Amino acid sequence: MIRDSAREDYAITVIWWNPVKGELGSTCEMWGVVQWIDQNSRRIKLVNDEDVQWISIDNITEVKG
Repeated sequence: MIRDSAREDYAITVIWWNPVKGELGSTCEMWGVVQWIDQNSRRIKLVNDEDVQWISIDNITEVKG
């Protein structure tokens, strides 16, 4: 679904774990279009009208179409 968003230019919702310290952290949620998949750094660039976020692929917990 992530790759499809990048190829076909449609929005998805991504939920990921944002670690703060040790095992502490919070879940974050953002909708947008995947503009770039960086396979070397294992992260995606999610873009919408208000924000741009680089998200580690390893921290993604859920993707909704």
